[in-house]
Amino acid sequence: MARDREARPPVRDGVHVEFADTLKKASGLAVAPVGDLSQARELVADGRADAVLIGRALLRDPYLALRNRPGAEAAWPSRCHRAL
Repeated sequence: MARDREARPPVRDGVHVEFADTLKKASGLAVAPVGDLSQARELVADGRADAVLIGRALLRDPYLALRNRPGAEAAWPSRCHRAL
């Protein structure tokens, strides 16, 4: 079986979301696409994903989840207040 060593995955916004949505519809499995943090709430609310994985974003900003939830000021751990 010959492999195309020059083959590259598609590079466009939402490519993982499209794949996850198709897989969910076809199999009924729970899916969690990666790399589309800007639409995470919408994807889960619409039922197109069961979760959204945000590993790289959390490596860059460990408090990302706390920063992006309602009432963000109250969400910070007290030991971090001086660092803000």
